[in-house]
Formats: sequence, C-alpha cells, structure tokens
Amino acid sequence: MRLTNIIPLIENENTYRFSNDLVDSYSGQHNFELGVFDRKTDNILGLLEYTEYKGIPSISMIQVIPDRRRKGIGTALLLKLQELYPGKKIELGYITPDGKKLLDKVKGKLK
Repeated sequence: MRLTNIIPLIENENTYRFSNDLVDSYSGQHNFELGVFDRKTDNILGLLEYTEYKGIPSISMIQVIPDRRRKGIGTALLLKLQELYPGKKIELGYITPDGKKLLDKVKGKLK
C-alpha cells in the first residue's frame, strides 16, 4: 500500500510532511527518526524511532502527541516506514497495549 492511500486518514496530504533523519551510526547499525510534521506550523505530530541493521528496520518507539492520537498519525508513520523498506519485514520489538491496537489496524498492510 502506498502512503498516499493512508494520508486521508490524517486529513489532507498537503497538511503534513515527513522527515527521515539519520541520528547515529555504529558497528553497521543506523539509528533513524521518522517524523510527521504539520506543514503550517512545522510542529511535530508524531515520531517513529527505528534502527536499521543489515538492511532490516527495527522499530524502537512510536509516539504521537496526545491531541493527535487516534487520527491516523501512527498508522501513517508505520506505512511510511514500510514504503521506505519495500518487501522487507519490519521488526516490531516490544509491543505495548496501545501498540497492539495500532498493529491490529495495519494488519496485512505491513510485510
């Protein structure tokens, strides 16, 4: 699934932008922060921290600001990550109860 198919869940694709920043690298591991921002204010709405080792992404944490939760931001972050790694299985790490709800929502859309 392409990200553009999920953006309407978080209102309008012209309202948001994504940023994928390399934060650190060592011993073959690369640490990234994938963020989603409000285009008007440039305020961050959600953040997905992940590592990549040998081409495999592994999620460390997903956060969405409280007043933007349950509006598709976390879903969009997960699907954007999958778009960045097409055909790769994303390692999910520890799953919280809220994380389980999010994963249930995107079931079948991730590799």
